[in-house]
Amino acid sequence: MDFLVTLTLVVGILYWWDTARSKEVARMVAKHACNEANVSFLDDTVALSGTWFKRNPQGTIMLHRRYKFEFTSDIDMRYSGEVIMLGSQVEHIDMDAYRMN
Repeated sequence: MDFLVTLTLVVGILYWWDTARSKEVARMVAKHACNEANVSFLDDTVALSGTWFKRNPQGTIMLHRRYKFEFTSDIDMRYSGEVIMLGSQVEHIDMDAYRMN
């Protein structure tokens, strides 16, 4: 019984650590994309909006996470973007069409 409790605790800690690392990578990627597009990255954060399993090109099952963020090109409108991560690698980044100043 103690083994199962310990195993569950270790798996939980590893999941939490991996999720925190993935979120930080997604935040940096979103911030960089906003800087490249000359828009403001709002709230300096991303929010996890989905997690599921997916195979990478080598066939290994990995966590596939979707992070949402917001940005603005002016002070009137907020736009959405998303960063999709496969494991700790960025798979895709997308930003809504926005009005340019």
